[in-house]
Amino acid sequence: MRDCARARRRGPHLGVVLALLARRRGVRWTGVTARGLLADIVEGVRWAYGHSGLRTLAIATHCWFVGNAVVGVVLAPYAFLTLGLTAFQFGLVGAVGGVAAVVGASITTAVGRRLGTGRTIILCHSTITCGVVVMVLASQPASPTAAMVLLMLGQGLYGLAMGMSNSHEMSYRQLVTPDELQARTNTTLRSVNRAVIVVVAPIAGLLADAVGIRPVLAAAAVVFALVAAGLALTPFSNVRAPA
Repeated sequence: MRDCARARRRGPHLGVVLALLARRRGVRWTGVTARGLLADIVEGVRWAYGHSGLRTLAIATHCWFVGNAVVGVVLAPYAFLTLGLTAFQFGLVGAVGGVAAVVGASITTAVGRRLGTGRTIILCHSTITCGVVVMVLASQPASPTAAMVLLMLGQGLYGLAMGMSNSHEMSYRQLVTPDELQARTNTTLRSVNRAVIVVVAPIAGLLADAVGIRPVLAAAAVVFALVAAGLALTPFSNVRAPA
């Protein structure tokens, strides 16, 4: 890239020389065209949201990212402005979430074998719901220390559930997807998940300014609860990862 940039500055002749040298070194065009790329994208979308068995989980995960985007926006203002925590205290809250995520990742295999993939993911979403509810309740105690403890507990439940659910969601997606569609499926679903954050995060911030931080955080708990309930009411609850 740097060579090409220098070539553009020095004139077209040097650019031609560099292109010829690149060809002599074995650099080849990939042959990818816009039409071919579009076809690959469409194929990935059809697989992810078609009859692959991923559609229910994919839509639920998109909705989960709505709640996650809200929590990501309002948690820090909630800790500082509503609960009056210091930066050090908020750092401890984050550390608890990180440790809990490691614990969740370490026990997720045993839990999955006992409950199955679908029920484990539903349990994780239910646990996240409880964690956010505990965070909302952290504004009730008069003592800042009690508020910090409740926020730690809520963040711990949140991290525990994330550590448990991620491996099951990713492994199930990869196990049911053919090798030739792995990249397209992962790219499709991850792109939509990130797009959800891009859209929802600013809206969550505006709502927090308009109606208050605590009600918006409570709304995130409702979103997570709906995701868990929605999965529980579908055949996905009985899904087990293929052996």
